[in-house]
Amino acid sequence: MNNNIQDGKLKILANIQNPNEFIAACRTMAAEENQMSEGDMFPLTEDSLGDVIYTFVGIWLAMSASLPLENKEQVIAITNNMAEMLKLIQNNLSDNPEQFKSELLHCLKRAMAPRLWDISSIQ
Repeated sequence: MNNNIQDGKLKILANIQNPNEFIAACRTMAAEENQMSEGDMFPLTEDSLGDVIYTFVGIWLAMSASLPLENKEQVIAITNNMAEMLKLIQNNLSDNPEQFKSELLHCLKRAMAPRLWDISSIQ
C-alpha cells in the first residue's frame, strides 16, 4: 500500500476518540483493502477468528518462550500464563465508563494501528 494512503488512514484513526467508531473505521478500511463489502467480511467467522487466535498465540510464544521450545508441556504452560494475563486484564478494567472507554480505545489503537504512537512524524 502507498505510504501516503497509509499515513492518511493513520491520521483518520488517530483522531477517533470513540472505540466503536474506531472499530467501524478499521473494518471499513480492511474491507476496502480486501475489495469486499464490510457486511461480507465482518464479523469474522469462527474459522477466521481461530486463525486470529492461532496467530496471536504464535506471537505470544515467539515473544515469551524460553528456548529451546521443544514440547507440548512448554506450550501449555505458556498459554496458561497467557490466560492468566487475560484474566488479570479483565479484572483491572475500570468500572468508570469514561476510563473504560479510554482504556478500550488505547488497546484498540495499539493493536490495529501500532504506528499511531508516531503520528507526529506524518502530520
